[in-house]
Amino acid sequence: MLLNPTQMSELLQTFPGSRLLVQDFGLTGVPLQDPKDPNRVWSIQNLFAPLPRCLGGVRARCLDQKGFVSFIDQMGLEILLGLAQAGDDCPWADWVYPSPQDYNWYGFCADPLDLLDDLFLREVLLRAHWAYLPQGMELQRFVHVDTGQDVLETHILVWDGDRTTGMSPDPRMETLEARWARADKEKVQWRRL
Repeated sequence: MLLNPTQMSELLQTFPGSRLLVQDFGLTGVPLQDPKDPNRVWSIQNLFAPLPRCLGGVRARCLDQKGFVSFIDQMGLEILLGLAQAGDDCPWADWVYPSPQDYNWYGFCADPLDLLDDLFLREVLLRAHWAYLPQGMELQRFVHVDTGQDVLETHILVWDGDRTTGMSPDPRMETLEARWARADKEKVQWRRL
């Protein structure tokens, strides 16, 4: 087990204004072979705080060798790291660890909240180079949504400010969705890139 997210809240400290965990547990850069596609190797980039959804647990943001982003939940991560075995009771959740061959294996996937965390992190990195993000700026990212579902998303910065308060620049996560608009989402074939 990596950690018990229901009992070790002190280890779930995040950077202010984000869900990015301060502690990476030494996992940054660790490679993970995709059990659904052995040609795809993921590298752990960051760990994020649990979200209020069915599985719970920390989430690992990963990039593959072609630059696609995806996430894996703590249960799947513990299996792939060899910290748990399929069929064992999960000590921090009311679930049994699934096998990558099981129907309830989530594996590498990205839901809208995961993708918000990724977009926010990308915006933070842009802010390291720009004091004020220019209106109309484009951001593209390759996303592995789920097994067999890979896309190229293009986002456009509407305005680096909060329309309600007029505050600009506006680096807050809670207003992220109002700053960026998805302009395009194109299905791509990972093997052909």
